[in-house]
Amino acid sequence: MRAAAVAAVAALCVSWLAVAAEVTSLRRGATTGGFDVLHHLGTKTPYRHAMRAPEYALHPAPRGAACQIVNMQTIARHGSRNPTAPTIKKFATLARVFDGCPAIASPYEWMKEWQSPYRVADAGSLSTTGQKELFSIGQRFAKRFPYLQNYNPNEFPFQCTYKPRTSQSAISFGGGLFQRSCEAEGDTCQTFTPFAVTSESASLDYTLRFFSLCAAFKNKVQRNESVLEQSRQYAAMHMPAIQRKVSERLGIYPNCSLTAEQLDLMWYACQFDVAVYGKTNEWCSVFGKEDIAVLEYIEDLESYYQRGYGIPLSHQISAPLLQEVVKIMDAVVEKDTESPYYFTAKSRFAHAETMLPFYALLGLFKDTEPLRADSPQEVIERRQWRDSLIGTFCTNVAFVLYNCTSTTTHNHSFAVRVLFNEEDIALPGCTQEAPFCPYEKFKKLYASQLSLNFDSLCGALSQEEEEQERELATAAAAAAQARVHAAGEAGLVSLASAWEGAVVAVEEDSDKLEIGHQHLVHLELDDQLRNERYKKKKDKKDKKDRKEKKKSKERGKSR
Repeated sequence: MRAAAVAAVAALCVSWLAVAAEVTSLRRGATTGGFDVLHHLGTKTPYRHAMRAPEYALHPAPRGAACQIVNMQTIARHGSRNPTAPTIKKFATLARVFDGCPAIASPYEWMKEWQSPYRVADAGSLSTTGQKELFSIGQRFAKRFPYLQNYNPNEFPFQCTYKPRTSQSAISFGGGLFQRSCEAEGDTCQTFTPFAVTSESASLDYTLRFFSLCAAFKNKVQRNESVLEQSRQYAAMHMPAIQRKVSERLGIYPNCSLTAEQLDLMWYACQFDVAVYGKTNEWCSVFGKEDIAVLEYIEDLESYYQRGYGIPLSHQISAPLLQEVVKIMDAVVEKDTESPYYFTAKSRFAHAETMLPFYALLGLFKDTEPLRADSPQEVIERRQWRDSLIGTFCTNVAFVLYNCTSTTTHNHSFAVRVLFNEEDIALPGCTQEAPFCPYEKFKKLYASQLSLNFDSLCGALSQEEEEQERELATAAAAAAQARVHAAGEAGLVSLASAWEGAVVAVEEDSDKLEIGHQHLVHLELDDQLRNERYKKKKDKKDKKDRKEKKKSKERGKSR
């Protein structure tokens, strides 16, 4: 009995030493057996940790042909950003996690005094890291594709969504793309190129925010609890063990034990430590290799079913984006300069919710079998659908259309080259010709996707659902309006600030507030503010008119 107890203690010590070594390695930012936390942060992974070859050399044109670029379109996610307002408010509770715990292990004592470095004023905005990421991508595109230097706002539009971080991303990318040196050109040289960035109305952005405009997607995916079943099953299988391990690592167990929600919040803090500040020695230091692998797969299962292959509708709704890409290339091929789709280039900046469904629509990163909670470990480890690789900040895809002339027959043909994160990628069904896929073959490969009808896929909200939408929108508008009035008559707060407060207030009360509601209320709130300002001006003018009228009467009597 005693020998068994000694053996058990010895085994426990060995286990603790192994965990300590693993965590120490991660805390130092080093790798553990080839594992590096920087490459496993899901959709919060900074671009520089996901791209494989910053100076990647593009393949030459096909043999026997001279090819010239005639159109280039890019679609990119925004760069690394600050956490959103609801997350920032939750971060404020992190230090209180240890209230009532008698002690905490010395390497982690800083946690009890930790204060969130994030300001609500910066919520959701592009971080300095994000700005540099897009600027660098723009510089590399300028070097590899001189074609893009011939900027004309009517032929080369930049499009973003209504979210400021996407317009910031567009401006950062364009700054790198159009940067020039004037050292050899004299004082008359202009070192910058002013370029226009536009966005569609929130209620009409079918190409970049299709996910917020599809009623069927809201009902069958976003509001359908069963969609998260696989992720929740996997979490139920593995999270309790991680909660205990991290609690032991922090030295608070058995007196205290972390909840799943507290652990998730620490994981978010780790992700943003890296995304915003590039550090792994604080919140990331509490997680070991196995912990991170589990947390990463939980998130991947969510995105697989909500944004990927798990449910066909989740990626089919991105069809309007592919259809626009092809319409633009068709107009160029046909030299239809009168077409509203005739552009020499187009750059779009959007979100992970845009990019991941679009990748699935293109058939990229598709695993041979569906990802599940009970998938064999080897399937999990070798999966292609991995947010840390394909859903990172700045993840991007480019379509380059070439007009090729045969050096022997002098016949013309068009070909499409597709780049993922600045590298050539072979499209499923066009691997033999890769990286150049004949344009007509490209269209045949995606004929079914190009024939999808967004309205037929999405349908309309029922009367009950419309009423729910209206109630949530009204609640958000009231919260925003209250925030505006609270600012007082001295100075009206900005619409963005008022809106941020509204989103926080309503999200705290209801997790059913979605981007679609935000769009609706944003527009309604804008109208309300304009009406209020107009009413104040009118009241002021009427008051002035009444005074003038009264004075005029008094002058008449005196005469």
